[in-house]
Amino acid sequence: MVINQETVGCGVIENETSEQTGRVTAIFENSIHLTAENCVLTLGSEKIPNHPFTIRTNILPKSICIGDTFSITKRRLCIKRWSMSNLKQYPYIDGNMECINRVDACRDTATARQEKIGRSFYLNLRFMPIYTPSFTIKYIIPQENIIKELQECRREACLTTGIDGFFPILIGNDEDNQILEAVKPHIQRISLSIRDRDWLEFSKYSQKIVGVGIGLTPSGDDFLCGVFASLYFYNTIFNDRFTEDQLENLANSVGHKTSPFSATLIKAAARGWVQDLISNWLVSLFQGDSKHVKILTKKILEIGHSSGADILVGLITTLEAILSEGEE
Repeated sequence: MVINQETVGCGVIENETSEQTGRVTAIFENSIHLTAENCVLTLGSEKIPNHPFTIRTNILPKSICIGDTFSITKRRLCIKRWSMSNLKQYPYIDGNMECINRVDACRDTATARQEKIGRSFYLNLRFMPIYTPSFTIKYIIPQENIIKELQECRREACLTTGIDGFFPILIGNDEDNQILEAVKPHIQRISLSIRDRDWLEFSKYSQKIVGVGIGLTPSGDDFLCGVFASLYFYNTIFNDRFTEDQLENLANSVGHKTSPFSATLIKAAARGWVQDLISNWLVSLFQGDSKHVKILTKKILEIGHSSGADILVGLITTLEAILSEGEE
Protein backbone atom coordinates (compact mmCIF):
# COMPACT_ATOMS: atom_id res chain seq x y z
CA MET A 1 0.00 0.00 0.00
CA VAL A 2 1.36 3.44 -0.93
CA ILE A 3 -0.14 6.63 0.47
CA ASN A 4 1.15 9.88 -1.01
CA GLN A 5 0.56 13.52 -0.18
CA GLU A 6 2.15 15.73 -2.83
CA THR A 7 3.60 18.84 -1.23
CA VAL A 8 5.39 20.75 -3.98
CA GLY A 9 8.58 21.85 -2.31
CA CYS A 10 7.15 23.66 0.69
CA GLY A 11 3.82 21.94 1.16
CA VAL A 12 1.56 25.00 1.20
CA ILE A 13 1.23 26.19 -2.37
CA GLU A 14 -2.16 24.99 -3.55
CA ASN A 15 -1.80 25.92 -7.23
CA GLU A 16 0.58 27.66 -9.60
CA THR A 17 -1.05 31.08 -9.29
CA SER A 18 -1.29 31.27 -5.50
CA GLU A 19 1.28 33.24 -3.53
CA GLN A 20 2.30 33.24 0.12
CA THR A 21 4.03 36.22 1.68
CA GLY A 22 5.69 36.80 5.04
CA ARG A 23 8.91 37.60 6.86
CA VAL A 24 12.15 35.96 7.92
CA THR A 25 11.68 35.06 11.59
CA ALA A 26 14.72 32.92 12.52
CA ILE A 27 18.19 32.28 11.12
CA PHE A 28 20.45 29.33 11.92
CA GLU A 29 23.67 27.97 10.51
CA ASN A 30 21.96 25.62 8.06
CA SER A 31 18.44 27.01 7.81
CA ILE A 32 16.30 30.13 7.55
CA HIS A 33 12.71 30.17 8.82
CA LEU A 34 10.14 31.99 6.72
CA THR A 35 6.82 32.71 8.44
CA ALA A 36 3.77 33.15 6.23
CA GLU A 37 0.22 33.82 7.39
CA ASN A 38 -0.68 30.22 8.22
CA CYS A 39 2.58 28.32 8.30
CA VAL A 40 6.35 28.44 8.67
CA LEU A 41 8.65 27.28 5.88
CA THR A 42 12.32 26.41 6.16
CA LEU A 43 14.90 27.30 3.54
CA GLY A 44 17.72 24.94 4.40
CA SER A 45 20.99 23.44 3.30
CA GLU A 46 21.24 19.86 2.15
CA LYS A 47 22.61 18.99 5.62
CA ILE A 48 19.17 19.17 7.24
CA PRO A 49 16.62 16.31 7.03
CA ASN A 50 14.14 16.13 4.18
CA HIS A 51 10.74 17.44 5.22
CA PRO A 52 7.67 18.68 3.31
CA PHE A 53 8.01 22.20 4.70
CA THR A 54 11.69 22.50 3.91
CA ILE A 55 13.12 23.79 0.65
CA ARG A 56 16.62 22.32 0.50
CA THR A 57 19.31 23.89 -1.63
CA ASN A 58 23.07 23.58 -2.05
CA ILE A 59 23.64 27.31 -1.41
CA LEU A 60 21.86 29.46 1.17
CA PRO A 61 21.53 33.20 0.53
CA LYS A 62 23.95 35.32 2.54
CA SER A 63 23.32 38.44 4.63
CA ILE A 64 19.68 37.65 5.24
CA CYS A 65 18.28 39.32 8.37
CA ILE A 66 15.29 38.71 10.62
CA GLY A 67 12.49 40.93 9.38
CA ASP A 68 13.33 40.63 5.69
CA THR A 69 10.29 39.94 3.53
CA PHE A 70 9.64 37.04 1.19
CA SER A 71 7.08 35.82 -1.32
CA ILE A 72 6.69 32.31 -2.66
CA THR A 73 4.71 30.59 -5.39
CA LYS A 74 4.88 27.13 -6.86
CA ARG A 75 7.51 28.45 -9.29
CA ARG A 76 9.82 30.67 -7.25
CA LEU A 77 10.89 31.99 -3.86
CA CYS A 78 12.00 35.61 -3.46
CA ILE A 79 13.54 37.06 -0.28
CA LYS A 80 14.04 40.83 -0.29
CA ARG A 81 16.60 42.40 2.03
CA TRP A 82 17.10 46.02 2.99
CA SER A 83 20.61 46.95 4.16
CA MET A 84 22.75 50.04 4.74
CA SER A 85 25.65 48.74 2.61
CA ASN A 86 26.68 50.14 -0.72
CA LEU A 87 26.17 47.22 -3.11
CA LYS A 88 27.11 46.75 -6.70
CA GLN A 89 24.73 45.02 -9.06
CA TYR A 90 25.77 41.49 -9.99
CA PRO A 91 24.05 38.30 -11.12
CA TYR A 92 24.83 34.88 -9.67
CA ILE A 93 23.51 31.57 -10.96
CA ASP A 94 24.33 28.18 -9.51
CA GLY A 95 22.31 25.00 -10.07
CA ASN A 96 18.70 25.63 -9.14
CA MET A 97 19.47 28.87 -7.33
CA GLU A 98 19.43 32.27 -8.99
CA CYS A 99 20.53 35.20 -6.83
CA ILE A 100 20.39 38.79 -8.02
CA ASN A 101 21.61 41.76 -6.01
CA ARG A 102 20.48 45.15 -7.21
CA VAL A 103 20.59 48.77 -6.04
CA ASP A 104 17.04 50.02 -5.51
CA ALA A 105 17.20 53.34 -3.68
CA CYS A 106 20.45 55.24 -4.09
CA ARG A 107 20.41 58.87 -5.11
CA ASP A 108 24.13 58.99 -5.76
CA THR A 109 27.30 57.15 -4.80
CA ALA A 110 28.31 59.78 -2.27
CA THR A 111 25.27 59.12 -0.07
CA ALA A 112 24.78 55.44 -0.91
CA ARG A 113 25.68 54.16 2.55
CA GLN A 114 22.98 56.31 4.07
CA GLU A 115 20.21 55.10 1.79
CA LYS A 116 18.21 51.90 1.80
CA ILE A 117 19.50 49.39 -0.69
CA GLY A 118 17.35 46.43 -1.67
CA ARG A 119 18.93 43.03 -2.02
CA SER A 120 16.75 40.29 -3.53
CA PHE A 121 17.40 36.57 -3.62
CA TYR A 122 15.50 34.39 -6.07
CA LEU A 123 15.20 30.63 -5.88
CA ASN A 124 13.78 28.87 -8.90
CA LEU A 125 11.46 26.09 -7.69
CA ARG A 126 10.30 24.88 -11.09
CA PHE A 127 12.86 22.11 -11.41
CA MET A 128 13.27 21.19 -7.77
CA PRO A 129 12.15 17.67 -6.78
CA ILE A 130 8.72 17.46 -5.20
CA TYR A 131 8.81 16.06 -1.69
CA THR A 132 6.26 13.27 -1.50
CA PRO A 133 6.17 11.53 1.89
CA SER A 134 4.89 7.99 1.57
CA PHE A 135 4.24 4.92 3.67
CA THR A 136 4.96 1.86 1.56
CA ILE A 137 4.07 -1.35 3.37
CA LYS A 138 5.00 -4.65 1.73
CA TYR A 139 3.62 -6.73 4.58
CA ILE A 140 2.72 -6.35 8.27
CA ILE A 141 4.13 -8.55 11.01
CA PRO A 142 1.84 -9.92 13.78
CA GLN A 143 0.85 -7.49 16.52
CA GLU A 144 2.84 -9.30 19.21
CA ASN A 145 5.97 -8.91 17.08
CA ILE A 146 5.34 -5.18 16.68
CA ILE A 147 5.11 -4.89 20.46
CA LYS A 148 8.45 -6.70 20.75
CA GLU A 149 9.98 -4.28 18.25
CA LEU A 150 8.76 -1.35 20.38
CA GLN A 151 10.32 -2.94 23.45
CA GLU A 152 13.59 -3.23 21.56
CA CYS A 153 13.34 0.45 20.66
CA ARG A 154 13.06 1.31 24.33
CA ARG A 155 16.12 -0.80 25.11
CA GLU A 156 18.04 0.85 22.29
CA ALA A 157 17.01 4.29 23.55
CA CYS A 158 18.25 3.45 27.04
CA LEU A 159 21.78 3.22 25.62
CA THR A 160 21.68 6.96 24.93
CA THR A 161 22.14 9.37 27.83
CA GLY A 162 22.26 13.11 28.36
CA ILE A 163 19.09 14.02 26.43
CA ASP A 164 16.63 16.36 28.12
CA GLY A 165 12.98 17.03 27.30
CA PHE A 166 10.47 14.19 27.72
CA PHE A 167 13.04 11.53 26.85
CA PRO A 168 13.82 10.54 30.47
CA ILE A 169 10.18 9.38 30.77
CA LEU A 170 10.73 6.88 27.95
CA ILE A 171 13.81 5.33 29.54
CA GLY A 172 12.53 5.48 33.14
CA ASN A 173 14.95 8.14 34.32
CA ASP A 174 12.52 10.90 35.24
CA GLU A 175 12.95 11.00 39.02
CA ASP A 176 13.54 14.31 40.80
CA ASN A 177 12.42 16.32 37.79
CA GLN A 178 9.53 18.62 38.67
CA ILE A 179 8.62 19.39 35.06
CA LEU A 180 8.46 15.72 34.11
CA GLU A 181 6.54 14.90 37.29
CA ALA A 182 3.94 17.44 36.21
CA VAL A 183 3.89 16.27 32.58
CA LYS A 184 3.90 12.51 33.11
CA PRO A 185 0.24 12.26 34.30
CA HIS A 186 -0.89 14.17 31.20
CA ILE A 187 1.04 11.81 28.94
CA GLN A 188 -0.56 8.85 30.71
CA ARG A 189 -4.02 10.33 30.16
CA ILE A 190 -3.21 10.95 26.49
CA SER A 191 -2.14 7.31 26.19
CA LEU A 192 -5.39 6.09 27.78
CA SER A 193 -7.50 8.37 25.59
CA ILE A 194 -5.81 6.96 22.47
CA ARG A 195 -6.43 3.41 23.65
CA ASP A 196 -10.09 4.19 24.37
CA ARG A 197 -10.60 6.42 21.30
CA ASP A 198 -11.72 9.23 23.59
CA TRP A 199 -10.75 12.18 21.41
CA LEU A 200 -12.29 14.86 23.65
CA GLU A 201 -10.07 13.62 26.47
CA PHE A 202 -7.13 13.44 24.06
CA SER A 203 -7.59 17.07 23.04
CA LYS A 204 -8.00 18.19 26.67
CA TYR A 205 -4.73 16.67 27.87
CA SER A 206 -2.79 17.43 24.69
CA GLN A 207 -3.52 21.10 25.27
CA LYS A 208 -1.95 20.77 28.72
CA ILE A 209 1.46 19.77 27.31
CA VAL A 210 1.61 21.72 24.04
CA GLY A 211 4.21 24.48 24.35
CA VAL A 212 5.83 22.83 27.39
CA GLY A 213 9.61 22.95 27.27
CA ILE A 214 12.23 25.25 25.78
CA GLY A 215 13.58 25.70 22.28
CA LEU A 216 12.14 26.53 18.89
CA THR A 217 9.98 23.42 19.10
CA PRO A 218 9.24 22.69 22.78
CA SER A 219 9.27 19.09 23.99
CA GLY A 220 5.48 18.97 24.26
CA ASP A 221 5.14 19.98 20.62
CA ASP A 222 7.71 17.44 19.38
CA PHE A 223 5.99 14.75 21.45
CA LEU A 224 2.65 15.58 19.81
CA CYS A 225 4.27 15.45 16.36
CA GLY A 226 5.23 11.86 17.14
CA VAL A 227 1.72 11.15 18.43
CA PHE A 228 0.00 12.52 15.33
CA ALA A 229 2.44 10.82 12.95
CA SER A 230 1.72 7.45 14.58
CA LEU A 231 -2.05 8.03 14.55
CA TYR A 232 -1.98 8.99 10.87
CA PHE A 233 0.19 6.02 9.95
CA TYR A 234 -1.90 3.48 11.85
CA ASN A 235 -5.16 4.82 10.50
CA THR A 236 -3.76 4.86 6.97
CA ILE A 237 -2.67 1.25 7.15
CA PHE A 238 -5.74 -0.18 8.90
CA ASN A 239 -8.34 2.53 8.19
CA ASP A 240 -10.46 1.69 11.23
CA ARG A 241 -9.99 4.36 13.89
CA PHE A 242 -11.13 7.79 12.70
CA THR A 243 -11.38 10.02 9.64
CA GLU A 244 -8.54 12.22 8.43
CA ASP A 245 -10.73 15.27 9.13
CA GLN A 246 -11.01 14.24 12.78
CA LEU A 247 -7.24 13.94 13.06
CA GLU A 248 -6.66 17.33 11.45
CA ASN A 249 -9.26 18.92 13.75
CA LEU A 250 -7.44 17.48 16.76
CA ALA A 251 -4.15 18.93 15.49
CA ASN A 252 -5.81 22.31 14.99
CA SER A 253 -7.22 22.21 18.53
CA VAL A 254 -3.70 22.09 20.00
CA GLY A 255 -1.77 23.92 17.28
CA HIS A 256 -3.23 27.34 18.07
CA LYS A 257 -1.75 27.17 21.58
CA THR A 258 1.88 27.16 20.47
CA SER A 259 4.22 28.96 18.07
CA PRO A 260 3.44 29.13 14.34
CA PHE A 261 6.44 26.91 13.55
CA SER A 262 5.42 24.18 15.99
CA ALA A 263 1.79 24.45 14.87
CA THR A 264 2.89 23.93 11.27
CA LEU A 265 4.77 20.75 12.18
CA ILE A 266 1.94 19.36 14.34
CA LYS A 267 -0.65 19.94 11.61
CA ALA A 268 1.71 18.46 9.03
CA ALA A 269 2.22 15.30 11.11
CA ALA A 270 -1.55 14.87 11.30
CA ARG A 271 -1.56 14.75 7.49
CA GLY A 272 1.34 12.31 7.27
CA TRP A 273 3.86 14.98 6.29
CA VAL A 274 6.89 14.02 8.35
CA GLN A 275 10.63 13.66 8.01
CA ASP A 276 11.86 10.69 6.02
CA LEU A 277 13.42 9.28 9.19
CA ILE A 278 10.01 9.14 10.88
CA SER A 279 8.06 7.55 8.02
CA ASN A 280 10.87 5.04 7.39
CA TRP A 281 10.97 4.14 11.09
CA LEU A 282 7.22 3.44 11.13
CA VAL A 283 7.36 1.32 7.99
CA SER A 284 10.38 -0.64 9.20
CA LEU A 285 8.74 -1.24 12.57
CA PHE A 286 5.56 -2.72 11.12
CA GLN A 287 7.55 -4.84 8.68
CA GLY A 288 9.73 -6.21 11.46
CA ASP A 289 12.97 -4.93 9.98
CA SER A 290 14.77 -4.92 13.34
CA LYS A 291 18.15 -3.90 11.98
CA HIS A 292 16.75 -0.89 10.14
CA VAL A 293 14.58 0.11 13.11
CA LYS A 294 17.66 0.11 15.34
CA ILE A 295 19.62 2.30 12.92
CA LEU A 296 16.73 4.74 12.48
CA THR A 297 16.10 4.94 16.23
CA LYS A 298 19.68 6.16 16.71
CA LYS A 299 19.32 8.70 13.90
CA ILE A 300 16.02 10.02 15.27
CA LEU A 301 17.65 10.53 18.67
CA GLU A 302 20.26 12.72 16.96
CA ILE A 303 17.69 15.22 15.62
CA GLY A 304 18.15 18.62 17.29
CA HIS A 305 18.89 19.01 20.99
CA SER A 306 16.01 16.81 22.15
CA SER A 307 13.47 17.12 19.32
CA GLY A 308 14.10 13.68 17.86
CA ALA A 309 14.01 12.06 21.29
CA ASP A 310 10.71 13.78 22.12
CA ILE A 311 9.25 12.70 18.78
CA LEU A 312 10.32 9.13 19.55
CA VAL A 313 8.54 9.30 22.92
CA GLY A 314 5.36 10.32 21.08
CA LEU A 315 5.73 7.57 18.46
CA ILE A 316 6.27 4.77 20.97
CA THR A 317 3.68 6.03 23.49
CA THR A 318 1.00 6.16 20.80
CA LEU A 319 1.72 2.80 19.21
CA GLU A 320 1.87 1.05 22.58
CA ALA A 321 -1.49 2.62 23.47
CA ILE A 322 -3.07 1.53 20.19
CA LEU A 323 -1.73 -2.00 20.43
CA SER A 324 -2.91 -2.34 24.01
CA GLU A 325 -6.50 -1.52 23.01
CA GLY A 326 -8.95 -3.77 24.76
CA GLU A 327 -6.56 -4.65 27.58
CA GLU A 328 -7.44 -3.87 31.17
